Amino acid sequence: MRHSVVTPSYLFLRSLDNLFSLWTLGSQIAPSSVGPLSSSIPFPSTSPSGWVPLYTMVTFRPDISYSTAKLKAEKQQKIVANLGCLGLAIGIAAIGLAILIVSRRTRI
Repeated sequence: MRHSVVTPSYLFLRSLDNLFSLWTLGSQIAPSSVGPLSSSIPFPSTSPSGWVPLYTMVTFRPDISYSTAKLKAEKQQKIVANLGCLGLAIGIAAIGLAILIVSRRTRI
C-alpha cells in the first residue's frame, strides 16, 4: 500500500478528488450558515451530498456508514473514468482535426 500512494496516477486522482470536493463544497455551504450549523449539529446530513473523497468519508465522517461510503466512492470513480474517456476522445478529435488542417494546407 505504501508504494501505491506515491504513484503519479494516485497523486493525480487524489488532487482531482480534492478539487471536486472544493468545488462542490463551495456551492453547498454559505459562509454565514457555518456558525449555526457547527454549533448545533455535528454532521448536518446523514447522506453525503456533493463530492466527498473516500478517505474523508471513512476517516473523518462517523455519520457515514462504510457501505454508503463504498457506494458513493464507486459512483465518483465512474464519473472520473467517464471524464477521462471524454478527455481522451476530445484529445484524439483535436489531433485528428489538426492533422486534417495541416494536410489541407500542404496540398495548396
